[in-house]
Amino acid sequence: MQHRGRFIAGFVMMALVVVLSSGCLKSSGKTIIKTDGWAENHFYTTDGRLFVSGEQNVYEVVQNPETGTYERITLYNVMNQCIPKGIMHMFHGIAEYDGYLLLACNKLTVKGIIPLLLYARLDEITVDDAGKPIENLFKEIKINDLNVNGDASVTYANGMAVDNYGHIYIGDSPGNNRSIKRISIGVLTDDNADNDFFDLKVLIHEQANGMTIDGDNLFYSHLGSNNESMIRKLDLASVVEDATGNLTVGEPETVLSTTADYYDDLSIYKSDGKKGLLVSNFIGGCVIAVPLYDPEGKREIKFDIPSRGYFASPSSVRQAASPMFERNEITVTELGAYGLCDNVGNRLSSFICDDLP
Repeated sequence: MQHRGRFIAGFVMMALVVVLSSGCLKSSGKTIIKTDGWAENHFYTTDGRLFVSGEQNVYEVVQNPETGTYERITLYNVMNQCIPKGIMHMFHGIAEYDGYLLLACNKLTVKGIIPLLLYARLDEITVDDAGKPIENLFKEIKINDLNVNGDASVTYANGMAVDNYGHIYIGDSPGNNRSIKRISIGVLTDDNADNDFFDLKVLIHEQANGMTIDGDNLFYSHLGSNNESMIRKLDLASVVEDATGNLTVGEPETVLSTTADYYDDLSIYKSDGKKGLLVSNFIGGCVIAVPLYDPEGKREIKFDIPSRGYFASPSSVRQAASPMFERNEITVTELGAYGLCDNVGNRLSSFICDDLP
């Protein structure tokens, strides 16, 4: 999930039974992986490492080789229960590029919000001999200190995705500044931070909450007029830059649309040579699988507890990665009651899905 208004879902998830209406066959109930860290966004690197951000913290989930249980290695934790420790950071989007982990972050100060881009080499994100994370690994870039084209400054850094051509896309959601911004990536090095990132530009004036990229297509969740929640697709090959540096794009295509529910984060899945989108329906309490070759063939993945909802306010959803998870496993973050000081229902969970469309 990315930042949104504070929806309240006053129920605790109890899921053990498979529902056939989802079209997904499942051998067992949902497995709770972690509940001791705020889980809002999560991301798998190309080698299967799992990182989680939840506004007030960022951590890596690792599996104990002896017990098989999952453990949390905290990289950032800016809250002591409900009390901020110093200046507060709010973490959202996570991405990977050329061996680096990237984090979208907002630093809350007495002078206002400072949007940041944090990055560190993945092979340096590790623990010391005492099992504690190595500190001060991440470099911080003030996004609005980059070379800004026109009105491209960022108000609040939210969802994030990276393409194969060296561009970062950041959703800027709140207020009247709703848009997707693009940052160019230089040659990332350990001693040349001034040239690592440059050229902050407006890609398109649409709200983007969650984002994911498949080839030249940028998919994003968008809240339009009349509370219409949509999944939109933008062809990045249509982007044209004029002589003054302004970007123009083709018309986005609506993949999904609803006024009854709220689409939050999304990701790409692969199944038997096919690809699709996994979409979290925050209000509807379910996950939606949407085959790219046939969006009308979407399926809802639910658990059969109608009186209590299904997932407890699902936020982000991803096809899990080996070596920690099975081939047909899917992981979901659930926000539950969704309060900074209330962890009721907030968790990272997984379930088996044998038949994605």
